[in-house]
Order: sequence, then structure tokens, then C-alpha cells
Amino acid sequence: MGCEPHLSMKAFSPPKKEVFSSSLDDKSIILNAPKNSYFSVEGVGEELWRLICEGADYPALVEWVRENYEVPQEIAEQDVSEFLTQLKSEGLIECEE
Repeated sequence: MGCEPHLSMKAFSPPKKEVFSSSLDDKSIILNAPKNSYFSVEGVGEELWRLICEGADYPALVEWVRENYEVPQEIAEQDVSEFLTQLKSEGLIECEE
């Protein structure tokens, strides 16, 4: 199951100690140790990743996108949901049910 908007009242967070990240220049490098894989995110993705690591919930992520990119609520929700779903599919976050 993806991180759908109906889960919006729950927080998203990186899995326990198995995911590491570091900021380099204008992007974040994320290591998924159990899968021995890494990813980079930049721009909006980097900021959303930082917010997720700080414990931001779905509404906070959507609001951040709306405020910083001046997009309608529906677009912000769709973009955040897609990003969270992508992170979840790579094992980088867990979605609380």
C-alpha cells in the first residue's frame, strides 16, 4: 500500500537505524544499508526528506509545498503522495497505518 492521502494524519519517518542520510551541496544522499543501495534527492525532494527526518506529517509536508511553490492544495497533495510512495517503495520510509 502506498502513502495515500487517507493516511494523512500519521507521521512518516525513516526506518530505524538502517537508513542514513547526509547533505552534500544542494542534495541529500540517502543510504539504505540492508539493500546496499543509495539514492540522491535534490530541490523539493531534499527539503521534503529533511522534514520527514524531523518527523513531519503529511499535512505539514503538503503545507510546505503549497507555501514554497504557490501551488493549489490538490497539486501539493498529489506531489507529496507520489514522493512518499516512491520513498516507501525503496524502503526509505515507513508509512504508519
